[in-house]
Amino acid sequence: MSTLFKYILLKIYLYINRVLNPFSPDEVISLEFKTGNRFAPIKKIHNMKKTILLFLCILTVGLSSCKKEVLVTDPTNRTILVDIPLANWVRATDGPYYYTNIDLPENNSNFNQSGHVIVSMSFANPDVYEGLPQVYGGASYTFNSQPGKLTIYINSVNNTTLPNLPLTVTTAKVTLIDALLID
Repeated sequence: MSTLFKYILLKIYLYINRVLNPFSPDEVISLEFKTGNRFAPIKKIHNMKKTILLFLCILTVGLSSCKKEVLVTDPTNRTILVDIPLANWVRATDGPYYYTNIDLPENNSNFNQSGHVIVSMSFANPDVYEGLPQVYGGASYTFNSQPGKLTIYINSVNNTTLPNLPLTVTTAKVTLIDALLID
């Protein structure tokens, strides 16, 4: 074995010996002399073990009594279904498109600044909603929102001709998602 390896083994042995027997022979002799009892070091170790055990028990009970609380808040997201009859589509005067306005008082100025508006539309099947923006039947559907109202637009795909209106009443699903504004 190399000298370095022997040195490391010796240090480990001395460390383990010091942990298992915390008293040097001089301390044992002085404790025997002071108390007249050769078992005094053993009692001192026993008292130290009791103290450490008591401390660990208190620590265990203290940490295990912590209770985790999960706060569940009610969802503040809202969904509004709005039927849009054919008569509500208005032809724009400034270009070849149609639009309709939906009153949305829930979208106030604070919500418009910090929240999020998602719009989906049901075209042929009332159980299927397609998110906007969307191209359906050769027409492009988009929207924008402002405080108090939502506007849905129908443009032709090439934006040069007037688009075809939906053939039936369509349903718009407007979802308002609350969020906190971080400045």
